[in-house]
Amino acid sequence: MIWASHMAVASGVAYVTGLNPVAMNLGAVFPDLIEYLYPKILTHRGLSHSVSIHGVILILVWNIPYVRDVWIGVLIGHLFCDALTPSGVPLSTEKGIRAVLFGGKLRTGSMPELIFVVVFSIFCFALVGPKFRPGSGRIVTRDWGILYDERVIDQKEYRENRFNFL
Repeated sequence: MIWASHMAVASGVAYVTGLNPVAMNLGAVFPDLIEYLYPKILTHRGLSHSVSIHGVILILVWNIPYVRDVWIGVLIGHLFCDALTPSGVPLSTEKGIRAVLFGGKLRTGSMPELIFVVVFSIFCFALVGPKFRPGSGRIVTRDWGILYDERVIDQKEYRENRFNFL
């Protein structure tokens, strides 16, 4: 997939889950960016796209929120999307088994890729919206008026945030 597609998927996931969208978008382009910076060491869709390597990194950085969001962006925004293409992504090493999802129907830069990204974005931004924070079941958006009425926040904080929707 092209970088814009990776970033659109990561932005949609960040919007729905409440994760950091900047970190998610950085993660969405990280594997290709690292290949671009080190072309003599890394081959395209080689170790930089390894699901197991990035999965282990995610486990190691799970308690560091911003860094965790970057690696969730790598796994969902980049590796999941690349697994939808015919060449897929390596599960461990670049010469090992490759993961290909849904038959690898999306070719990079093709119309089906664009349709997938548009449908996914509409689903995330228009239909689902920022509903839940992971693990808590609480709504991500805050109703500042209710918080003020219930005396959770003071008048100053209400005035500062009443037009903030996220």
